Amino acid sequence: MAQQGGLDLKLQYLKDTIRLPHRNMIDALDRIRTSIAPFASGNLTTVVGPPGIGKTKLGEKILEDTISLYADEMRADPSFIPVIKLDVPPCKSKSSTFPWRDFYRAILHELMVPEADLPAQFSQRPGTSSVLGTRAPGEESAIHFAQYVAGQALSRRRTKVVILDECIHFANALHSSQDWGNVLKSLANNKSITFLLLGAYGTETIVRASGQLARRTDIIHFPRYGNTPEDVKAFRSVVASVQARFPLAGAKFEHLWKDLLLGSFGITGQFIRILMTALRLLEQMNKGKDINSCKWSDDIVYAAMPSPEEFESISDETVKGEFCITPFLRRPAKDAMTSLRAKHKEAILFQTKLRKAASSSTRAKRSNKAKAANA
Repeated sequence: MAQQGGLDLKLQYLKDTIRLPHRNMIDALDRIRTSIAPFASGNLTTVVGPPGIGKTKLGEKILEDTISLYADEMRADPSFIPVIKLDVPPCKSKSSTFPWRDFYRAILHELMVPEADLPAQFSQRPGTSSVLGTRAPGEESAIHFAQYVAGQALSRRRTKVVILDECIHFANALHSSQDWGNVLKSLANNKSITFLLLGAYGTETIVRASGQLARRTDIIHFPRYGNTPEDVKAFRSVVASVQARFPLAGAKFEHLWKDLLLGSFGITGQFIRILMTALRLLEQMNKGKDINSCKWSDDIVYAAMPSPEEFESISDETVKGEFCITPFLRRPAKDAMTSLRAKHKEAILFQTKLRKAASSSTRAKRSNKAKAANA
């Protein structure tokens, strides 16, 4: 359907519909399934990786798998909700505290608990609040009551897995990590529930909330693809897979895999964004024409690549995250440091190659313009 559809349908397909069961995702899925298996209930599994790597897709897959696993029980007991998935809400501003009301509302909404069952204070606008700090009158009891209701609802719905996405908002909140650590511990006290936390680099700091939380938390790194032979092979497979499913007939880009690896910094979501930008540029350059009749070219792909400044920002943020997460991973320190040095060298190489590619592309365009002017 997306093949014959317009730009919006094609972009929606690339963003939400297309699934890429690539090597790193499969590895992460295998580790998650082991961590959230019934015998591992009561633990917290935290998946951390760069933005765009596919953490949300992982959560969606685990949601589908869990529903499928308990399908028969759900049919026998309609009150049974084996899994819920929600986004952790962000703070309203950099100076505000974490929106606990929104967080509990989201949990209770997924568990189909009517808001009418909550106390009147819970529906009021929040005052100044942190979980342990100063509050408006009645706010402390309202938030604690919401926490209690959420815990009770999880028990009564016999929920097995709670998936929390965008958990970096926990770490970014300007309050003590002890606050949200206590909240997670209290919600996870029901030993039959496993929590799956998904977030960007920095989310791993949740283990600092308490020693008890650290002992119960398994951190899984969902990395990008580098320039090792194994990573290159896996990334080429991703490009080939998308090429086969791309919603524009005649569009070819598989032969550009090297530059796509550079431009995306090995992040699959960034690779998809490049292709989405290319589709937008294609329509802009052919205004008034049906996008399905527009001619695709390599120049469109290169024009959609991030600028050197954008690439530097992506690579710096990613390499910094890879460096900071290393102490939280369960592997020998010597191997970790060797890996870090290799990644740092790789990032510098990526930046240099992309700048050369951008410079070469600019020279080629100027040369073509000059030839056209002299013709």
